Amino acid sequence: GTPPPRAARSALPFVLALTMPLLDSASASMPPNTLTEGEGEEEVEPSVAVLFPWFAEVMGVIVFYVLSRYIPPLPYTAVMFLIGTAMGIGAVRLQNTDHLTESVLMWDMIDSEVLLLVFLPGLIFSDAFGLNVHLFQVGLWQCVNFAFPMVLAGTCLTALVAFFIFPYGWSWNLSMTFGAILSASDPVAVSALLNEVGAPPRLKLHISGESLLNDGSAMVFYMIFSEMFLSELGVPDLGKLYTTGEGFALFFRMSLGGVAIGLAAGLALVFFLWILNRRLNSEENVLQVAATITMAYLTYYVSDPVCGTSGVIATLTCGVFTRAFGAGLINDLELMENFWSLVEHLLNTLLFALGGVVWGTIIANPPGEPRFGSKDWGYLFLLYVMLHAYRFFLIFANYPITANIGLGTNWREAIFQSFGGLRGAVGISLAIAIDNLVWEATTEASRYREMTRTLFGMIGGIAFLTLVINGTTAGPILRKLGLADIPAVRQKLIDRYNKRFKETLVDSFVDGLSDPRFRNVDFALVKHHVPYLEDLTLEGLRDAIERQEGRVAPNKRKMPCIQNTIPYLTDEDKTDSNDGKDGRDPESPNDLSWATEMIRRAEREAKESLITKSDHAMDDLPALQESEGSSDTTKELRLIYAEMLSYSYQVLIEHGELDTREGFVAYVLEEGLQFASDNANRGRPLDDWDMSEVVRKPWRDLAKRAVDRTRKVVPVRRRKTADPRLKYKKYHHLWREMGTGHLEFMVNSNFEKLRYDVHRALAFVKAHKMAESRFIEEFVEGSGEELSPSEKVVVLESRAEVSKARAVLEGDGTRTHRKDVEIITSHLLCQMLLNKAASYISGLAEGGLLKAQEASHYVEEIEEHLVALSRCSQHRHPGEKNRDDEKDVDDGWKEGGTQRSGEDSNKTKEGGEKPEQADAAFVVEEPKEAALENEDERSA
Repeated sequence: GTPPPRAARSALPFVLALTMPLLDSASASMPPNTLTEGEGEEEVEPSVAVLFPWFAEVMGVIVFYVLSRYIPPLPYTAVMFLIGTAMGIGAVRLQNTDHLTESVLMWDMIDSEVLLLVFLPGLIFSDAFGLNVHLFQVGLWQCVNFAFPMVLAGTCLTALVAFFIFPYGWSWNLSMTFGAILSASDPVAVSALLNEVGAPPRLKLHISGESLLNDGSAMVFYMIFSEMFLSELGVPDLGKLYTTGEGFALFFRMSLGGVAIGLAAGLALVFFLWILNRRLNSEENVLQVAATITMAYLTYYVSDPVCGTSGVIATLTCGVFTRAFGAGLINDLELMENFWSLVEHLLNTLLFALGGVVWGTIIANPPGEPRFGSKDWGYLFLLYVMLHAYRFFLIFANYPITANIGLGTNWREAIFQSFGGLRGAVGISLAIAIDNLVWEATTEASRYREMTRTLFGMIGGIAFLTLVINGTTAGPILRKLGLADIPAVRQKLIDRYNKRFKETLVDSFVDGLSDPRFRNVDFALVKHHVPYLEDLTLEGLRDAIERQEGRVAPNKRKMPCIQNTIPYLTDEDKTDSNDGKDGRDPESPNDLSWATEMIRRAEREAKESLITKSDHAMDDLPALQESEGSSDTTKELRLIYAEMLSYSYQVLIEHGELDTREGFVAYVLEEGLQFASDNANRGRPLDDWDMSEVVRKPWRDLAKRAVDRTRKVVPVRRRKTADPRLKYKKYHHLWREMGTGHLEFMVNSNFEKLRYDVHRALAFVKAHKMAESRFIEEFVEGSGEELSPSEKVVVLESRAEVSKARAVLEGDGTRTHRKDVEIITSHLLCQMLLNKAASYISGLAEGGLLKAQEASHYVEEIEEHLVALSRCSQHRHPGEKNRDDEKDVDDGWKEGGTQRSGEDSNKTKEGGEKPEQADAAFVVEEPKEAALENEDERSA
């Protein structure tokens, strides 16, 4: 999901702060000739390095959008690695001197220590903080078994392949370094998949717990064997040789020392969370988040560079300890989790793009550097097969142990765990670090450069292959093994939730029919866009109305207008008069006497409402404004009322009545309100509708000019074919996919303008109604007094503005306009119902009644319905019945929102036959002046 703005504001300064040391290290580590465009020219400014990370993040946004909408099975990190690879190849092959290429080359040689210090603490702490502590505690010894003995065995097996099979002449120490790096697995892609399909929690714990612990053990093995390999370079003070005893002693010192430092840091962090205990102070909530990320990076630094222990294990211990003992002390747990999700996303995006860049510079085979040829590709695929072969061997060799300790396991989970060992962030970081360290310490002619370049080429290739192949096929394998199946008992509970979900939606539909804005909604349109109501029956409608009587206070309840719903819930045998002669109960829900009475009561309420609104209170407004309009009290009340209106708009957005997809409507209303507040502060009357008109006008003029120019670029004319879209199919597809500015908007610009105006007016009226109700409740009902003159001024000014908005809904009073408004308001009700459905499902998930993956199925389906609703341009919907006063309405929209009636609607002005109206939104009518020559053709 999308993090709250507070999390974003907290994370972005953090990433900016991290960027600065990276700039210095990247520019300092680059050879001088790579920072110049030519002989004798000045070096590139270090600030150029800022471009690559933020360009990678922008690409990450685009990639995530495309994958989430169109290619869900493809892992996000794999695509970012591929994009980085393309950037690396392009930087080497094209030899450009643009800013992006220079930035990419600077990051290619980033300092190894800075790389690890920047990326690993955030990624490790984020994974550790997200663990299920209880399951981790129960299954700890299983994870330890996966992490330490199996990592050592895997490191040795990989080293044997590199030492005896690869033809590169690697030493045993370099082969063991290579094996240690490949022993670090990445659970990100598989964990996301496990959450999506609903895999057993035990399997998720085994994969994520193994990954976290083997990251720590692999890091320790890497530190030992990389030191021994670096000693082979012959560079003073670089590397160190260890005996077997010294190696084991160093392993335990780094591991246990890291645990001790992590526990101390965890205690300190829990203490900070305990003293920052003012839950109502948002600033302290942000400080708690800042404390966690500060302690994560300090823990890694103190443990690794200062104390010489494992920074990964220390950070992991700190994160698990904080989750276990500090989660209850966190004031805003949602803010904390969203922040760390954001940090993990930013770091993973940048790291995989950077890994792809380095891999791309290797496989691009630049002149003067080691070549990665066809032979190397062959060994890469051999290594991929061997890694899976010995991982299967190790998992099943330890199966008798892991199946009988901790959480236990079964053969299906063991198979998937063997296949789910992806390589990723930690492995790429370590490979980049050793490669850059060797390049900094050796000369161009050194054979060690060729070794480490080939080493990274292999590790980068394995990371890419496991992410693409294993990440995309893990879902089908998981389902094939039956690990994603829903138990029968669970399915019964889901069916029960589904029934209650539909009942709640019917209740919301009845509440909508009680709103005067939706009096004329047609049920055929509603059930077309909200298919969850397709099974609604007469009995279900009556039950919902009875539930409404119990939910809503009698003095606030309005009768639902069901006259346009009843015809779709009855047939001939139900509408016959029922006097009990056929054996049915006269009070049966199929008896329509109750519906008839309800329709009469609703009409009576509407008439009474009109009488109430026709009082002469507005006549007193000029006199009140003259006497009280400029007083300080009235000025302050206007400002308070404006704040209440702003709050009402936010409520409408949360409830889906003001759709964020139509950001222009919300923008105009909010900006108009801000201008009105400025005017109120100067002692002027409340005029937010007039101000919204001022804000809207320049944008509407700009849109009109854009539409006119689009017509000139893509001329769409009548065609006497069954489908007038055929000629312009490619344009239609493009604009449809863009979601906005599609072909219907260009053709029916006037109707679109009306739609925006109606949405704006409806939201305006609703917000003012909510604000007035709350205003009267706070200032009158509590005290039992009447409104003061200043309060009356504010309320009457609000009603005067509402009357202006209602004038837009009434328009010119023709049936054409009324029908347009009815369809727009009907679509708005559908939008509200779908948003209500999404909120209900989210509530079930947050309350623990639905699992995240179960809720995501509903939410994605609802999102598809919302997208289809936003693109709907149909005048008539399947199953819609003609009303007596609207039988002459044509099936399509025309320019300017007019419809032709009778047989004339099927002919052109010249008398020729008109294209079929199955999708008339794609047909442009004649110019407006010609279309209005014969006024008799205009009808409802």
